[in-house]
Amino acid sequence: MPWFVQRVPLVVVMFTATLAARARAQDRAAVVPGKTVLFENACAPVNHAVENLGATPVHNVMVEMKPGPSCSTMKDKPSVAQIPKSLIGTWELVARYDQDSLGARLPEPSLGDQPTGYLIYDRTGHVSAQLMASNRTSGDCSVTAAAEANNLAHVNGYDSYFGRYDVDSAKSIVRHHLDGALPQADVGRTLERHFRLVGDTLTITLFPGGPAAPNRLRTLVWHRVG
Repeated sequence: MPWFVQRVPLVVVMFTATLAARARAQDRAAVVPGKTVLFENACAPVNHAVENLGATPVHNVMVEMKPGPSCSTMKDKPSVAQIPKSLIGTWELVARYDQDSLGARLPEPSLGDQPTGYLIYDRTGHVSAQLMASNRTSGDCSVTAAAEANNLAHVNGYDSYFGRYDVDSAKSIVRHHLDGALPQADVGRTLERHFRLVGDTLTITLFPGGPAAPNRLRTLVWHRVG
């Protein structure tokens, strides 16, 4: 049976069984028993990389996979130095509303007046958010709210993303760096929110259109549930 030894930043795998597969031209190397095959910029799982070695049965081959800059192992790690301990936890959405510059309520037809949702901040600097319109129907996957300068698009009354976050405590700002999102076009964006913590209540405010569009202020009120 093959056995695996993981080494940072190199993933080293020794195979003692026969290996057979296809190789892409850019990854092909001389596959010789007792020698090393190095895959540069490898992001695929180990077992997938094994299938790229070549078509000739080989014994006792050492494989080194060197992660490239696009691999998840090379992503910038979240900075946790300024994260308030009171921010960490699971939060349930209890209110969400938009206001104009005079404080008057504005309609928001995508998620509606009473959406449901959860927001999770962990102690290692990762964030996940899920929001859904309470009257959501089983419609198609159409965009019900277009992406804005400081907010991502909603799909069929649903808002979802995950990633990393950092906090500027002096300015009471939290930034969400999206590693994944329901709309593909929003992956990689950074969203900025102001926050205020009072006991088990977290209030987040933002301008969906960014600082250049202060005519719509969105407020989300969350209650700690975990």
